[in-house]
Amino acid sequence: MMNSYNAASYFKDFFQNMLNFSKSFDCTKSMSDFAKAFDANKLNMHLTSELNAMLNEKAQAIMSKQSEIFQENIENLVDSIKDISQNMTDPKKFIEKQNELSQQHMQRNMKYGQELANLYTQANTEILKKCFEQMQAGNQAAQDLQNK
Repeated sequence: MMNSYNAASYFKDFFQNMLNFSKSFDCTKSMSDFAKAFDANKLNMHLTSELNAMLNEKAQAIMSKQSEIFQENIENLVDSIKDISQNMTDPKKFIEKQNELSQQHMQRNMKYGQELANLYTQANTEILKKCFEQMQAGNQAAQDLQNK
């Protein structure tokens, strides 16, 4: 059992040491750690900015292709309506023309679908590759921070 003098002295020393940050907290070391963490965060922000630019570029390319496909489909629809309206007098020619135009549209749309699928696949591959590179760079920065 502690006597009252020893307990008071113990708590006095404890609180003085606790409030004296110079003994428990090295400012120079923490500033160095802060600088390292800031540099790592700066790297992450730079890499994120690059990834964002890449995402924007790929999305614009895909939207541009979709717009081009839409315009071509509208032009083809107008041409098809003209062709069908010219063959409305003979039912047999009308049906043949509809079948021919349907096949053409189906083939064109399959081609468009493949082109868009290739764009999406290429974009996803490049973006995932960039993400993986960024994760590696972030992990390396974290390891460097721990080792220093």
